[in-house]
Amino acid sequence: MKLSPILILLLLVLSVAPALGVETKLPTDDTLSGIVLPRLGLPAFVSYGSELNVTLKADPSVTAREVTISSSSFVNSSLVGLVGYSYELAVTGTFSDSGYAVVEVVVPRSIPSGMYDLTVVESGSFGKRSMTEPHSVVVREAFTEPFRIFWFSDPHIDVLQSQVSNFWSLVWRSNFLKPDLVVITGDVVQSPSEGVFELARELILRMEAPVLLVPGNHDHSGIAPFFSRYFSPFVGSWRFGPLLIAYLDTGDGGIAGVLSDEEVSWLDSTLRANPDASVKIVAFHHPMYQVDDPSNSTVDRVYDVMKSDGVSLVINGHMHEDLVFNGPVFTLVNSNSYPGGRPYSGFRFLNVYRDHVDYLQAGALSSFNLDDFTVSFSQLNDGSSRGERVQVTNGLPMKISGTITMRLAKGDLPQPKVFNASASSSVDLGQYYLVTVPLTLDPHVSYTIVGTTTTTVGPPRISSVAAAGMEGPTARFLYLNASVFDDYVGVQKVVLHYSLDNRSWSDVDAGFFSPNDFRVQLQLEKSVGVVYYYVEAFSWAGTSSSSAVGSISFQGSPPVGGAGTGLDPTLLAAIVIALFSVAILALLIRRRMGSSVHA
Repeated sequence: MKLSPILILLLLVLSVAPALGVETKLPTDDTLSGIVLPRLGLPAFVSYGSELNVTLKADPSVTAREVTISSSSFVNSSLVGLVGYSYELAVTGTFSDSGYAVVEVVVPRSIPSGMYDLTVVESGSFGKRSMTEPHSVVVREAFTEPFRIFWFSDPHIDVLQSQVSNFWSLVWRSNFLKPDLVVITGDVVQSPSEGVFELARELILRMEAPVLLVPGNHDHSGIAPFFSRYFSPFVGSWRFGPLLIAYLDTGDGGIAGVLSDEEVSWLDSTLRANPDASVKIVAFHHPMYQVDDPSNSTVDRVYDVMKSDGVSLVINGHMHEDLVFNGPVFTLVNSNSYPGGRPYSGFRFLNVYRDHVDYLQAGALSSFNLDDFTVSFSQLNDGSSRGERVQVTNGLPMKISGTITMRLAKGDLPQPKVFNASASSSVDLGQYYLVTVPLTLDPHVSYTIVGTTTTTVGPPRISSVAAAGMEGPTARFLYLNASVFDDYVGVQKVVLHYSLDNRSWSDVDAGFFSPNDFRVQLQLEKSVGVVYYYVEAFSWAGTSSSSAVGSISFQGSPPVGGAGTGLDPTLLAAIVIALFSVAILALLIRRRMGSSVHA
């Protein structure tokens, strides 16, 4: 697909890194938090009373370290009522390993199970510095059967409205299912600029389950090591109980994958170092037949390693197609997880037992169609709204069980009220209620659950409308972003009304970007000089509101309402689009920070 000039501009603006220099295999100590391991994309699972190793960049000037874990703002149901709690971990030792400082800590038996943020405070001649890696530690009982993995691939997160809205749907599916682990086998982002990685990180942090991220070819940047900076090392292994997952980086070769001898040797040593792992899964982005290896020597070697070391399953992405290979090691290839997969966009459940992994989907080898299982929330679900509407649709040939978790700000009702639920519970967390609704759906059934803490129903509030015009070679474009909030049960849709003469009007539905942000790209004839516009917002409660009428003048036409701005309209449009795109990223970050305040 050819990108329009404005989209290219967005991707350039959202990248704040220098445009020179190429790095492929990346230093693992180039991390956003300063913590090398564990990471957001490679979390540590620890049982009560067991030891956790925290890897940091070595610094001889450090004289003391304090390690704490705190419950995340967006958490598993196991931490209901304990948002914001922190626990200090006793440091039992520190040792050096290949230029890194490894801090040994013990997880106390008294803390609740769940997902935690990890914080390390270092002291020395420099004073104090604090480092926090979110969603990087999971404390739970020992391995229990089945260990449930929700696996999808190739989400291709980007600033495009369709890609962002699609990943929100994956977040909601995961948060309903509450799997033990989410695995994404590459192409986490589409365009590897730093701004896109920032956006992807904020979206992934909306997931309430731990996530293991594998790099794909789209995750490699010729600018800087963004994948390892924001997510996890490019090559790594994860272990919990009898399950070992090792992942490789085939992505820096582009469309054709590349697998180095060093990675194969690392895989061999990693598998051999875990002889007691009865279930071994190896993940990498490109299927082996897509790896650039004319002599097949590397491919043959990696298969020999996996066979001799007892690998149970290989999982891949990249092909945007649902594929199964029965040998030399059994391999599953997941389709992409946004619209357009072959024959459909899909996902899989992997159920891991102590001696095997069950990869069948309702008795079949093929993946499930994403369109057959959908979950949608009407709000950001961060405790800032007093109502929430959640719809779950199960079109799968099997029952689906999960839990709806709603965070409702306090209103005029003494307790949250939940409609269309046979059972629900709520916990008062101070600034908001946390409401949980367990739900089991038979095949081909849909449920809509509504929760609220208020009886007040008002119109949705249109917070801002940002619009800009853009010149194309054969057409003109209106780009618009509307931020809309509804405190009751959320925004159902936003409609752009537009006119070329301010008398006769047409309309088009805005696309969903997030529960409070909606976008439109409207193509106009090249001859259009002025376009008038306003937006109308509709809530799920049946109320509506409209913005004031605005207008955009294009180059070569007289400005509306008097003298021109003195700026080239194309340049002005580019500036406005860039500003509101960056503002959306900032808004996501502020909302993330705000949710921490709620906690």
